[in-house]
Amino acid sequence: MSTLSAAAFALTALTACGNDNSNSATTATPSPSASASVSASADDHSASAAPSTDAVAPSVPDGYKLVTAPKNGISFAIPDGWFELDSSAVANSEEFRDAIEQYTAGLNMTTEDFLKQMAQFDLMASALTPDGTVTENLNVNAQVLPVTSLPTEDDLKQLVESAQGNADVYSTTTTPLGEGAIESYTLTVGEVTVHGAFILVPVPNGGYALITVTAADADRVSTLADAITSSVQAAK
Repeated sequence: MSTLSAAAFALTALTACGNDNSNSATTATPSPSASASVSASADDHSASAAPSTDAVAPSVPDGYKLVTAPKNGISFAIPDGWFELDSSAVANSEEFRDAIEQYTAGLNMTTEDFLKQMAQFDLMASALTPDGTVTENLNVNAQVLPVTSLPTEDDLKQLVESAQGNADVYSTTTTPLGEGAIESYTLTVGEVTVHGAFILVPVPNGGYALITVTAADADRVSTLADAITSSVQAAK
């Protein structure tokens, strides 16, 4: 993908939440600032969550590839056809900054504002074409949740509500790095209702990574979440 195309993808992912046109492809990504509600209500901030010795071996499903969220220190699987962006690499790329300036020209957003928003994410990934009105995507928060135990159903329900969503099903799951949790939800953007999930997995240096997945229906969200939680591993 060209730098200009990459810039267009990133700009769409960051700005589509404010798009109320129900006829356009929608990338609905709850604000990562909502994650503060989890860390504030958990134990204390001296994170010590560690990979479990009973964890299963990581497995990458057919049709998927490994990507890395460097600040979180983890890698996991996303569909082969998706495109991913590392926020640190983008911020340090002069070519990408030039492309951003072209795409933000005339919009109510400067290049610096764009980069500040993107810095909230460690990794962004997305399908290149929409599924109906929803473009499948995920992001990983740049900040590891500094908590010592797995956030509860109430914690994640509060997180969903902070992001203007409706909580659905909470479940725990055994990942290659230890016990994680998934909270599915629905979110209405304009006239479009999308499905998503907050996925929490322990990271090698303590605390939990927060991964947000969005898709057109609950089954697809579940499939993507299963691929992530079965493949997550320490980044090499």
